[in-house]
Amino acid sequence: MECTMIHDIVEENGKTIKENNLAISHDIPIDTLVEIKSESECVSEYWGIRAYVAGLSRDCDGTPLYVLGFKKGEHYPEKDDNDDKETKYVKFLSKFSFTGGWSKDSLIVIKLP
Repeated sequence: MECTMIHDIVEENGKTIKENNLAISHDIPIDTLVEIKSESECVSEYWGIRAYVAGLSRDCDGTPLYVLGFKKGEHYPEKDDNDDKETKYVKFLSKFSFTGGWSKDSLIVIKLP
C-alpha cells in the first residue's frame, strides 16, 4: 500500500497543495502589531493578546505562518477593553517568549510598522 502525504496531493491546477501554498506570500510585515483572535479550543485563552510579528515561517504544507513576540524593553501593548489582559499576558509569557505558527486568519492587524 502506498501512502501519500496530504500536501503532496495534486490539485486541479496540476500543482501539489504544498506548491500552491508556497506561492502564497506573507501579507503581514515584520514589526506589525497584531491581536490574536483565534477561537480554536487549544488557543482561545490567548484571544485578545497583542504582540508583534517577529518573524515569518511556513507550515509543513507551505502555508504562510507568523512568529509573534515582543520588542526588547517593551511591555504588553495595552488593550483598553480587555479586563482579563493581565491573566492572559502571564499565561502567554509563561509558555513562550516567541511563538510561531499563527495563521493570517488568527490575527487582526492593529498597527503597521
